[in-house]
Amino acid sequence: MKKLNKKKSILGIISIIVAGVACIIPGGALIATIIGAPLIIFSWRRPILALLSGLINIINLIFLSPTMWLAMGFAEIDNSGGAISLGKSYVMVQIIAIFIMGIVTFITWLSTKKI
Repeated sequence: MKKLNKKKSILGIISIIVAGVACIIPGGALIATIIGAPLIIFSWRRPILALLSGLINIINLIFLSPTMWLAMGFAEIDNSGGAISLGKSYVMVQIIAIFIMGIVTFITWLSTKKI
């Protein structure tokens, strides 16, 4: 039974590690979106770890990502404003991943609940 519990939480732990690494390296916004968002969805068996990973990714995308800040700065110089919509779309991907994970967790909880 303990091996099964370890296997359940491995994707959640990997998603937190990916979120932490994405905060440190340049281009982390792209890593958080492409790799982190699917890991959030697939770690539905441990929703606390998935939610924590999603919140770390959102904080990284909004405040800590130098790539996003540079892109927004260049877009501001060109008066194109395209990077702000890029930033919004990256954050929305994380929010949608958390929402899908919540729905899957809730459906699983309902299916295991005894009536």
